[in-house]
Amino acid sequence: MRLPGQLHMTSEGLSLLLEVVAVFVLAWWGFGVGDNAVVHVILGVGAPLAAMALWGAFAAPKAKIKAPLPVVLLVKLIVFGAAALAFYALDQVAVAVIYAAIAILSIVLAALDSDAAYSNGDA
Repeated sequence: MRLPGQLHMTSEGLSLLLEVVAVFVLAWWGFGVGDNAVVHVILGVGAPLAAMALWGAFAAPKAKIKAPLPVVLLVKLIVFGAAALAFYALDQVAVAVIYAAIAILSIVLAALDSDAAYSNGDA
């Protein structure tokens, strides 16, 4: 099943927005955690890069690896879950809860959208 046009585009846009926020909050968290500059840089750069690499390989509409839907949804859950946990670790509890709720909605929409089921454009 493919979601109707406008809902499909809304789902894709929501997923992109959540991904951008995830990269931002993982950097914010990474630069603040630990006791020395080396740890700050490694985590502040490494955490968002890891999220982007994972997303680009499996969850992006033009992902490098054509993964089945459960893998795509798992990657989204990992990236969005890490972002929600980062908000929580930054004492942004309300934001973490709201972000997690929106992320769950996005993952459910992706699960219902066979085009977003990431046959990577081959649907």
